[in-house]
Amino acid sequence: MRKLTIIHDIGIKDRPVHNLPANPKLSHYARNNRKAGNLAEIVFWIQVHRKMFHGLDFDRQKVIGNYIVDFYVIIHINYPALRAPLLKIRRGIGFERHRSSASKILLQLGISVADVAKATGLPIEQIEALKAEI
Repeated sequence: MRKLTIIHDIGIKDRPVHNLPANPKLSHYARNNRKAGNLAEIVFWIQVHRKMFHGLDFDRQKVIGNYIVDFYVIIHINYPALRAPLLKIRRGIGFERHRSSASKILLQLGISVADVAKATGLPIEQIEALKAEI
């Protein structure tokens, strides 16, 4: 039985999916990507691995079809007002892609502007502008 998690008053259930299409030739690359990792991925992974984020089960560097996705989680949103709009924007084999820069991820995790600038090599002014967008 799946556990219901409440995040911002919205019920979310972990949805394990087995037998996703996967190109076996990419498994080696995914394994190497997991070992290498960049700073933002590592910091994010520390926050979500072992079901530490609301009990949701994330995978890292998962092969899906002919792609390697950085992070992967399937959820069922138990909130009727959101369900219809989300169904309209599903694409491909039913996955949504969310992109974010390493700098934004680090800032959202509460890392200081100075530390993000140092880690990414970007000017502090650019990092401060990113922080203002968040």
